[in-house]
Amino acid sequence: MKQAKKIIYFWKPALCLLVICVLCFLPGNDFPSVAVPNFDKLVHMGMFGGLSLFVISALKKMQLSKFKAVIITLSVVFILGGGIEILQGLCTKTRSASLSDLCADMTGTVLAILFYRYFLEDKKIEKLLAP
Repeated sequence: MKQAKKIIYFWKPALCLLVICVLCFLPGNDFPSVAVPNFDKLVHMGMFGGLSLFVISALKKMQLSKFKAVIITLSVVFILGGGIEILQGLCTKTRSASLSDLCADMTGTVLAILFYRYFLEDKKIEKLLAP
C-alpha cells in the first residue's frame, strides 16, 4: 500500500507532461508568430522548468535527500526532453528534433531547481506543488 500511495505524488508532473506533449506535437503553424527572437526557447525553458518544479517537489515529498531529488529530476527531464525531441523529428512533418530545444529544456530545469532550492523549499508555498 505504501508504494501505491507514493504514486499519487506524481499526478501533477504527469498532467504537466501531458500538456507539454500535446503542445510539442501540435503543428508549428498552429501557434501565433511572436516578434521576440528565440521566443520558442523561452517557452521550452518555461514548460520544462514547470515540470521540474513538480517533479522535484514530488520527490522531496517522498523524503528523498536533496541530492537524490536533484539528480533524479535532472535525469528524468533530460530523458523526457530528449525523447520528445527525437519523436518530433521522427513522427511529425511540421516539427523537427532540435538540440537547442533540448538545451533550453535543461536550462529551464536547472533554473527551476535553483528557484526551488532558494525560494520554495521548506516554505509554505511548496505545498502548492506537491499533493
